[in-house]
Amino acid sequence: MHKTTIKFADLVFIHWRLHMQSFTKVFFKVCLVIATVVILSCGGGGNNSNTGPGKTVTVNVGDNFFDPASITVNAGTTVMWRNMGGHNHTATSGAPNARSGLFDSGPIATNQTFQFTVSNTGTIVYFCTIHPEMTGTIIVQANSGGGGGYSPTATH
Repeated sequence: MHKTTIKFADLVFIHWRLHMQSFTKVFFKVCLVIATVVILSCGGGGNNSNTGPGKTVTVNVGDNFFDPASITVNAGTTVMWRNMGGHNHTATSGAPNARSGLFDSGPIATNQTFQFTVSNTGTIVYFCTIHPEMTGTIIVQANSGGGGGYSPTATH
């Protein structure tokens, strides 16, 4: 009769191997879920067919950030800033040291909004006058339907 001897090191290796196989499966599943969430939340980029005359894109304003910080829209789109933070904020075109005068929401209180309709193509930078580190960008693309002038509207 042949006797098989299993050493302690062999048991440790078998246990480690089984643990790593299980860990690898779980790790792969977690990575797959994260990748799916990232892909679905990106929206694809490029030309946004949900923008243009009569369409509204919302930028959420939190305490010390705009979300999303950068948007690309077609001319004629209305951008609406909604203050979801606990403090007043503004959406003011330009930069802290060089306001463009295109729009200035004034203080937007919590749960209030400010709207601005864009028509000229180009890039518009904006910031919060109360918290100048908060900045955002609107990239306005040409729209075949034309467009009128800019028209800011505050909703309180």
